[in-house]
Amino acid sequence: MEMQDNVSQALMTNVFNTASNNIVPIMLVMFVIAVFMRVSLFWVIRAKLRFAREFAVRLHFYLRAVAQGEAPRVGSFSRLIRALLEKTYLECFEINDRYKLRSLDKVESLADRLFMLHSALQRFVEELVVHVGYLKKSVERSGRADFQDIVRSSFDTNPYFSRVFGILPISTANELLATLPGLFLVLGIFGTFMGIAAGLPELGNMDLSNIENTKKVMDGFLVHISAAMIKSIVGIGLSALMGVLNTLLSVETTYYTAVTRMSDSLALAWQETDVNERVAPSSHSVPTNTAGAPTPPPAKSA
Repeated sequence: MEMQDNVSQALMTNVFNTASNNIVPIMLVMFVIAVFMRVSLFWVIRAKLRFAREFAVRLHFYLRAVAQGEAPRVGSFSRLIRALLEKTYLECFEINDRYKLRSLDKVESLADRLFMLHSALQRFVEELVVHVGYLKKSVERSGRADFQDIVRSSFDTNPYFSRVFGILPISTANELLATLPGLFLVLGIFGTFMGIAAGLPELGNMDLSNIENTKKVMDGFLVHISAAMIKSIVGIGLSALMGVLNTLLSVETTYYTAVTRMSDSLALAWQETDVNERVAPSSHSVPTNTAGAPTPPPAKSA
């Protein structure tokens, strides 16, 4: 029976030691993967905001050109939106990608291809044009709230925007990453307790009548305690870093800003037009210098 207890105790000690020794590498690997996934999620959502901002710039260029008599006014809401959306897509992606107009285009085009952003935004343009074609001018629309559902639906139903690399759902990945700060804390504390548990059996070898033996056993136990506390320190540090990263690269904030910016632009365009007719997107072609088609100047490149 005593031998069986010794074997069980040795086995438990070995399990505790193994878990305690591997907890820090596991947390570091998880942190590296989490950072990569957080940056990937943010890059995909950032593409929505980037496109919404570029669209707003071109809409304001068009409105200013119309006010100064430099461009014909477009009375159809759908025609105006289609032309500006396709113009934004062409100038932000296809033209820059073809001629490398800016120094950052080579880097950005690689990331855009990796996350399939070209296809994502082309799909978004097509779906948004279809959705706005069903709006009735007889209905009074005066704010962003009237267009938020349309923009949000066009974003959320886009398979390229809803998954990272076309595989992992963005919402699921974002929720998992949001739990990591707490998980790192739990793993750090767990590693600390495992380290302490691994060192406790050494106290059984302590002989109080032998001062040198007692000092040696206590020194060894304190070493175990110090090593165990490192796990908690690492867990707290990774938790803090992950919390800061989740805040700086917030998917929710960026997504809300993108939807709001796009909705505001659509609301402004709605107020500046007279009628709305259903039109089909003419992928890869933007009507220019034709009757009823806007000709806003391209946005200045950085």
